[in-house]
Amino acid sequence: MLTYADGYMTAWFMYHLQNDEDAGSVFYGDNAEILNNVNWQDIQKNR
Repeated sequence: MLTYADGYMTAWFMYHLQNDEDAGSVFYGDNAEILNNVNWQDIQKNR
């Protein structure tokens, strides 16, 4: 069990488990929020 969950983990669960399209926009789409986060600079878009 994780001792600390960040917003990305919460968004991932909301998107996949609750079908929350707004939460999915963090990861998917041409302007995905995670692609512009300097703390996640090694992320590459695959779809």
